[in-house]
Amino acid sequence: MTAQLHRSQALTLSQRLLLRAALLQGATALEAWRRWKENHDLEAVDADDYWLLPQVFANLAGLNIDDPELPRLKGIYKQVRLSNELKSRHLLTILKSLNAAGVAGIPGIFPALVLIREDCNMMPLRQLDLIIRSCSLALVDEILQAQAWIPERPLPRPQLLPYITLVNYQHSQAGKLCLYLRPFSSGCPLQADQQFRQRLCEHSIDDVKLLVAGANDLLLMACLNKELVEIINIINRIWLEIDWSTLKNRSSEVGAEAVLLRILGTFPPVLKQGLPEPIASGQMVTMPDHSPGESHSLAALARDLWWRYTHAVGETGSETRGLRHTLGFTRMAISYYHYTWQTENLRQLVLLGVKKTLGRLRKTRIMGTGSPG
Repeated sequence: MTAQLHRSQALTLSQRLLLRAALLQGATALEAWRRWKENHDLEAVDADDYWLLPQVFANLAGLNIDDPELPRLKGIYKQVRLSNELKSRHLLTILKSLNAAGVAGIPGIFPALVLIREDCNMMPLRQLDLIIRSCSLALVDEILQAQAWIPERPLPRPQLLPYITLVNYQHSQAGKLCLYLRPFSSGCPLQADQQFRQRLCEHSIDDVKLLVAGANDLLLMACLNKELVEIINIINRIWLEIDWSTLKNRSSEVGAEAVLLRILGTFPPVLKQGLPEPIASGQMVTMPDHSPGESHSLAALARDLWWRYTHAVGETGSETRGLRHTLGFTRMAISYYHYTWQTENLRQLVLLGVKKTLGRLRKTRIMGTGSPG
């Protein structure tokens, strides 16, 4: 999945207030909601703000307050619950067919949370996510199209499968389905994928067997694929189930350590109370100890750039556009890695990494073997 660093670096004031209104308790949540209403209108909210509104209603409804906006919030809440129920039924139908065909289908982050956790079913499912093995893609495609799911593009050629992360489908009622071929990214070691599958937990809903990732893996997948507002929400729902003692090592294995630490560092100014102890104490926010000369820095950047290149090629079908997209990412990478390692000559280090990485990309192209780093 994608390491979307540029979408995980900051929250807007609106998102901060809505997160507090949705996740905190009592007067603190109510004050955040009132501050948000002073400068915002429910009729003109963006997608990120709208995503939080059902949770704001669920949190404020128990406070017995007299607020003229509550009926409108309740309407949004009911609409989201109905939409989630519809999409969940479609997903369970898919999973039932996959079970019958002997194919393991793993619900993605939000579908998994909505299906198995009552306190998460008010989080809008913007799309359905499903993780499968690339060798099962042709069979899964046949099952999906039999259920009126239409692929956005023809299936990628078999030679491209090692470099493709997802295939998108559309349904007239259920909306978008993202079919992920790797749980983390195409640059992640295959051993990490295998260990991920060994850790899956089995659930059953309406006689449909579900293989669901544990809290640590859900969080790491979110760090590599979701926006900050969503990640903070997820952590607050599952933090009691997170094994903090192993999270850091596991994040390093899948290339998510820097993103995870950067995200955890945003918690205190956002919520300020009710924080998990490893976050509140700063235990999980200490930056990794890398010296500028270590190859790990170059390897981490190379993995990020390699993923972006192969993903863009898979999405656009063009190596030129893929390379252009990768070059466009370098300025953001320089800014991000400078924040992470805080070294004086890191700008030159990152530029060197970009140069080496792009040289490798040109040599291997998408038909090459393996990823750089």
